[in-house]
Amino acid sequence: RQTLAGLVAVTLFGLVAICWLIGMAFVARRLGTRAAFAIGMVGTAAVRLAVALAVDAPLISDWLAYHEHASAIATSGPQLGDRPIGYPALLGTLYAAVGPQTWLAEAVNVVMGLVSAAVVFDLLRRSTGPVAAALGIGLMAVMPSLVLMTPVVSSEATYTALLLVAIWSVVVLAGRASGAGSRFAGWPAAA
Repeated sequence: RQTLAGLVAVTLFGLVAICWLIGMAFVARRLGTRAAFAIGMVGTAAVRLAVALAVDAPLISDWLAYHEHASAIATSGPQLGDRPIGYPALLGTLYAAVGPQTWLAEAVNVVMGLVSAAVVFDLLRRSTGPVAAALGIGLMAVMPSLVLMTPVVSSEATYTALLLVAIWSVVVLAGRASGAGSRFAGWPAAA
């Protein structure tokens, strides 16, 4: 019974995702790049907020370690340990301001998801055009492997956003240095 329910849920999700992507391509063609960007960002935020509100992820394993490390940073300042300090320091700063609430990590993940979606949109717009950019941001909005990390106290969304921003910076700087305009001329040389 559970297998059938899961299969039905995955099938329905797939159909909705396909319709969403077709709609995003239509918006890009008919309404333009700005409309596709705006709708993609709203879709990305809406899906991530819905998942964050609907799913109560347990604090276990690395997720618990990040939460505890961030809580310790909030009360005692930066601490060295056997884990990288970047993500716990970000959370610790927020925990110091508001208190050790896991919804703060979820909020960070929503914001980082939006940053990632915006960067993917711009990279695709620069390299292949508005329809591909609309499809890219559409995929960022509904990709299960990205969306389902939203309610988890984990560094994945933050590091993904930071990596994409670094790639975007290289592409933009390489384009400016070579006078590339909107395409990735000079991209292989910069990488």
